Amino acid sequence: MSDTSEVGTGAPVNGLKGKPSARNGAVDFFRFICAVLIVLLHSENIFSLIGVKETIAPDSRMAVEFFLIVSGWLLAAKANRDKSDSAWDGTLLMLRGKLMHIFPYVFIATVFSIVFYVVGMFFGPDIFSLRQIGQILVYSVSELFGVQMFGFKGYWATGGGWYLSALYICCFLIYPFLLRRRDAFVKYFAPAAALFIYGFICHEWESLGGPGDWKTFVYKGLVRGFAGICLGCCCHELTQVMNKSSLRRPTVFALEAGGMLAFILFCFLNTGKNGWRAEFLIPPVLFLAVGAMFSEKSVLSKVFRGGFFRFIGAFSLNLFLDHYFIGLALEKLKFYFTSEAMLLSVYFGLIIIMSVLNYFLGRLLEKKMSVKLMIILSVVLVLCGCVVLIASIPYV
Repeated sequence: MSDTSEVGTGAPVNGLKGKPSARNGAVDFFRFICAVLIVLLHSENIFSLIGVKETIAPDSRMAVEFFLIVSGWLLAAKANRDKSDSAWDGTLLMLRGKLMHIFPYVFIATVFSIVFYVVGMFFGPDIFSLRQIGQILVYSVSELFGVQMFGFKGYWATGGGWYLSALYICCFLIYPFLLRRRDAFVKYFAPAAALFIYGFICHEWESLGGPGDWKTFVYKGLVRGFAGICLGCCCHELTQVMNKSSLRRPTVFALEAGGMLAFILFCFLNTGKNGWRAEFLIPPVLFLAVGAMFSEKSVLSKVFRGGFFRFIGAFSLNLFLDHYFIGLALEKLKFYFTSEAMLLSVYFGLIIIMSVLNYFLGRLLEKKMSVKLMIILSVVLVLCGCVVLIASIPYV
């Protein structure tokens, strides 16, 4: 897979001199770890059903910051290699590439989520409603093309749709500046924007959580996404500085390994109950760690090499997409389980099975993907939704 994909896939080790290079196994590995952290975050309700009141990784939402910074790094690296004559043409090609890669996996996950929703409603305690199913089918298009962060109605079934929406929108806004005003953007605007936005969120909203909260004219997740991707663009510049500097490998290793270890421990240990807004220390920690991990002096990128790490990096996207709706369905069907062990086994077993299916079906669909096919699949979902909505109208 190419380095144009930001979620659940690998990344180039360098890409600083206009040439794509091998995937970065360290980034693949930590993408998988972050996807697992997101699963733990969204498993809170399932664990509460078996009497576990405390979240296993209470601040694992910060894993999204890793995705955002890596996405910004890759965006800057791609712009560095882009030879498009027009910033508009280059931006459209970039966005088309992202959609062509990510859409197949989101489409499969969305179909799976609708199936789980129907099963949960049909066999659960709620009243089975054709109208709700019709609305979900229609609104799922918002998730497929990532326009929820504009404010449009969305299904939100995958639990990660907001991130993909913020990714598309922010990359579309930022990429032209990377193509035409790179130095001014990366050295002046991007760091200032990241500092001001993170500072504003810290002061006014107090937490990076709640991406679906509507703040007057924008979703919180979109603002957060813009800050993270801007920081990632600056991170690409940091990598170039490291490559040219006299830093030795032990120092770079301390930055990448120490930073990622501190980040993971923070996700597990920070409960947020002390009132100290410590999560705002994580973006700069990840900034240094990711910058070091992508550098030519990285030790972790040499340690994590091989097909296994490439696979789990690609697989992480599917893990990210295929866990949230399973938890929602099992919450409705909880009275069918006779033991806590049975509930947890089914829950985690289904996450693995559906993620594997999503991975292989998504790869098959990706090979045939085109703009025409994206439109056809989306229209089919909308038409199915319209048919179900018509069927739900009571006839006298």
